[in-house]
Amino acid sequence: MNKIDFRFAFIALMIMAAGCSGRFYNRVITYDDEFRNSSKRIARVSIRNDERRTEVTSAKIVFEKVKDVSGGESYPSAYFVIARSSTSFRIESDGYMKAGGQKFELKLVEPVSEFKTESESSSSSLVSADSTGVSSYETSDTSTNMWFDEKFIIDFTPEMVTAIRSSDELTFRFYFGPLQATYILDGKRLKAVKGVYQE
Repeated sequence: MNKIDFRFAFIALMIMAAGCSGRFYNRVITYDDEFRNSSKRIARVSIRNDERRTEVTSAKIVFEKVKDVSGGESYPSAYFVIARSSTSFRIESDGYMKAGGQKFELKLVEPVSEFKTESESSSSSLVSADSTGVSSYETSDTSTNMWFDEKFIIDFTPEMVTAIRSSDELTFRFYFGPLQATYILDGKRLKAVKGVYQE
């Protein structure tokens, strides 16, 4: 394979990988669960904290609506995973949502803090030869990233769902000690969330 073909194959592979990673975000996906006798709609959203220069960064949210097939009752909720640095405070037990011009207090259900690490190693070597002989040098470097994932669930009331469906912008606010984290959903993200909670 010549150099141009290799570059083309590499670029095509990167484009496909990027397309696959975002394939499940900002879309409504429907599942039928015969074991739980239910049907569910979900939408995955990935979003950065609107506050700048903070130890609390991105959030991955799965919005879900489960409908019991036999009774017809539905259960709307959202599953949050918020990343924060190891030097920040843990999340407080309540938060807030603003939708459709209304503010709602949220109780975090089943909150869990998970400590995460990721190590990356690199090494290089150099061999040089001159009239005095051959010299070789080898260096290696390891960097470790550490952070916490705050995981919790929010159960939505019917009033909250109505406000989400009528909203042009959906805002979540959480507090981590003295810091705040604000996540604003609009555009295609909000469209996906509304698709989950449609009638």
